[in-house]
Amino acid sequence: MAEFGGTSTLVNELQSLIDQGQGQSTYTGSVLNSGVGTIKIDIEVSTLFSFVTLFTMIAPSPDWYVGCLNTNLLDEDNEFVSEKTILGTVFDAGTDSGETFTSANSDTQPPSPIQVITTPPLAEYSKIKPSFCMITFTKK
Repeated sequence: MAEFGGTSTLVNELQSLIDQGQGQSTYTGSVLNSGVGTIKIDIEVSTLFSFVTLFTMIAPSPDWYVGCLNTNLLDEDNEFVSEKTILGTVFDAGTDSGETFTSANSDTQPPSPIQVITTPPLAEYSKIKPSFCMITFTKK
């Protein structure tokens, strides 16, 4: 997913977990061709599965992706929040050694562990730049 945007392997792995009762649904969103803008997708959650994980590749980039991991959409009273906005987290998939958005392909062998990016050009002072990715969940 991180290098080429392919989702089939990830979706198959998630579907296996869903089949085992460890998740509710998978969704595949649209493409943001310009690099600037908004992607909207309707999802369904339940009190049993109230956590959302979502990711998208960063293009162009060596093997970077951005998203959120295990975002709970329930409040402290176990009611669904009306709206929740979070700062996305940027990850390096560990499969390409490029250091800039347009670096030439440079496979990392063996692949490195996935890690959060905490350095420029995507982060400053160990935090992602807020202008890079904000994720908003809105209850319908």
